[in-house]
Amino acid sequence: MGGRCTGISSVCTGFYKTSLAAEKNGLTQVIHESVEGTMAGTFDAGLSMGAAIIAAESLNLGIVPIGGVRKNPGEIIKLLNLPPYTYPAVGLAVGYPKDESHKKPRLPFSTFRHNEVYHTEEMKEAIDQYDMEMEDYLKEVGRQQEGNWSKYTSGIYQNVYYPDVYATMKDQKFLNDK
Repeated sequence: MGGRCTGISSVCTGFYKTSLAAEKNGLTQVIHESVEGTMAGTFDAGLSMGAAIIAAESLNLGIVPIGGVRKNPGEIIKLLNLPPYTYPAVGLAVGYPKDESHKKPRLPFSTFRHNEVYHTEEMKEAIDQYDMEMEDYLKEVGRQQEGNWSKYTSGIYQNVYYPDVYATMKDQKFLNDK
C-alpha cells in the first residue's frame, strides 16, 4: 500500500461472550467444539471485516487484509491477550495510500456467483482469461515471477501454509470434533 498506516486491527472469531452467557445461565456451550461453529464464527469475522473495509474505503482510506496473522497465531493470541473461545482470523491494515496504486484485477464475477446450481461449464475459460489479465498486471507491477493466478495459487495450495492454526485453535478450545 505504501503511505501512512493509521491502524492495524485483528478480526477475531469468538464465542467467549456466549460462553459467559451460557455459564451465567447454568448451561454448557458446545458450539466452539464443532466445525459448524468454526465456520459460523469465521463467516461472522468476514462480515465484520467486510463492513470495516467498506467504511474505510468510503473515507478514501486504503486497506490491506492480512491473512498472515495466522502464520504465528500463538504470538497474536498472546499479544492480544485473547481469552479461550476466540481466535485471530485475519488482520486489516488501514491507512492513507501514498499514491494511486495499480488496482489488482479480480476473478470474474461468474467464477463465484452462480444461479440455482454451481456452474462449472465456463470456469476453465474464465480462469484462462483471468490468468492472462494477471500476467499483464504482474508484469506492470514488477512481479512477473509469480506467473499468473492459477500458477501462483495452485503452488500455494500444495501445502498447509499456516500449519500452527490447528494446534492453536485446539488450545483456544476450538476442538472441531463435532
